[in-house]
Amino acid sequence: MGPDLVVLTDFSESSRRALAYAAALAQPLQSRVVLLHLYQDVLLDPEYVVIPAGAAIRSQRETRRALEKMAEELPVPATVDLSVNTLAEALADAIARYHPLVLVCGRAATPDFLDQLLGDQSLPVLRHLHYPLLMVPENAHLPGSPTRVGLVADGEPFKLRDNALNMQPLWEALGAKYFVLHVETEEQYDRARTAVNSLRHNHLVKDLPPDSLYTVHHTRPATGILQAAADTQTELLVLLARERSLLGGLFHRSITAQVLQRSPVPVLVLPVI
Repeated sequence: MGPDLVVLTDFSESSRRALAYAAALAQPLQSRVVLLHLYQDVLLDPEYVVIPAGAAIRSQRETRRALEKMAEELPVPATVDLSVNTLAEALADAIARYHPLVLVCGRAATPDFLDQLLGDQSLPVLRHLHYPLLMVPENAHLPGSPTRVGLVADGEPFKLRDNALNMQPLWEALGAKYFVLHVETEEQYDRARTAVNSLRHNHLVKDLPPDSLYTVHHTRPATGILQAAADTQTELLVLLARERSLLGGLFHRSITAQVLQRSPVPVLVLPVI
């Protein structure tokens, strides 16, 4: 069996989309999906958690039962992990227990997504746990596992963290076509070949064909990345996030955050040194 995929799961449409996408990735990997749910006691929370049928879930037992039903409907092996801890604690515990390939979450199609990103959702994963995060937009068209993957590289040197090195099983299972997406700005001119070489040097993907490089010229890197992704019909974007873009109060201005907020396709973020 392949490595587990841990999916942050509630009963929202965005988390259901993330769960479906994780299942599509798990099939070629022959992996298990873990539905990780943060339980909130309704006696302490004035708002009930509502499942699609409209019934309020008032106990851990009912919540688990609903999650188990979701797990049973998946086309791959799945298990439920219900936690009463904080998000950071629950994720740290899940990493220790399952050693997942990646953590998966949905991106709600709401204007306040950036506030959620900066709050208690994705930022702790990237900032404190330094773990690969796959974010799936609620409105993404998901025909199945991706066949065209865009690797974003800026030409600056980097070193993959140990957990990011474990992505090789995913690349091999997908059998996708890979593109190196590079944006040239006035400050980052003529770095395209360096970008390709940096990916090859770190063995992010075993074999990058000579025609894999796609370069666009744009003054705004995030917009350029999304344009390159659209031009190459990329179905999965892979970003390398350095610590400086994940720390402090300026995260919302980083290229990583902008792409996460605006991308119409799933984005895999790999923390690097």
